Amino acid sequence: MQFVHKTTRLSCDLGRGFRMLTKSDFIEKHSNFKANIELKTGGSFVLENDEAAVDTLGSQILDYEREKHLHISWKDKKFSNEAYDLLIRVMPCRSDTEYCTEIHLIFKHASRMLSEEEYGYFSDFFEVFLENIRLYQNKEWVIQDADLNMSYLKGSVL
Repeated sequence: MQFVHKTTRLSCDLGRGFRMLTKSDFIEKHSNFKANIELKTGGSFVLENDEAAVDTLGSQILDYEREKHLHISWKDKKFSNEAYDLLIRVMPCRSDTEYCTEIHLIFKHASRMLSEEEYGYFSDFFEVFLENIRLYQNKEWVIQDADLNMSYLKGSVL
């Protein structure tokens, strides 16, 4: 497997969607991780959870553009702190939706294909991570393509 790609839709503007991925307090609210994130190039992006054996100590932000993308050099102690690339894209669901944000998460090894074990582990990890964000923001609502015409998502006054 070459990479893991996960996506979700949130009923919020781009700013809030980006903050849910880059503010330690937001991550701690919607997940069971202790987070230490310094939003700057070279800043840390550390998630820790003893129960789930997750520890990304040594991960750092390579590049970011507020409300657009975040590029992280990801290290995970489960795999001997090997280097992985995590690219997070934050974008409107459609050009006419103000309050619908899509998050795309693309994860790969820095220099080789992912093993089956790595693929399974990280695919599950990021699926749960994004699902927790969606549940926190949207509650039970899963935004479908047909929902994109709703006036609420377009920012219209009801």
